[in-house]
Amino acid sequence: MTQDGPDRAPPPTPGGPPPLPPLPPASPPAHASPHQTDGLAVASLVLGIVGLVLTITVWIGPVCDVLAIVFGAMARRRLPEGAPNRGMATAGFILGIVGLALTVALVLLLIVALRGEGNDVVFHAATAARR
Repeated sequence: MTQDGPDRAPPPTPGGPPPLPPLPPASPPAHASPHQTDGLAVASLVLGIVGLVLTITVWIGPVCDVLAIVFGAMARRRLPEGAPNRGMATAGFILGIVGLALTVALVLLLIVALRGEGNDVVFHAATAARR
């Protein structure tokens, strides 16, 4: 009597159907991508876009911009040079910086506009018209 190995089919039983052939080795799923997408790079890009669009809010935009800069820097540090997701991390990092710079410029513009000499002229003209 011989022992059956994992590649050998069991002997046929008398009067029964013939045994099934062994299954082929499992193949990887057809939808598997050759590389994984880095979550920090995607988060940096999305937050950079949202932060740039919401720059005018002066509250939500800067928060998104700072997170885009942090996640982009972390992803760039983690990914090797030439990695496919490194471009997304760089784009999110740059968008975060641009959005934050626009927010600072907008706030400074508002401060200058509200404290400028021009407001006194408008205020005096309005009060003079009421007299």
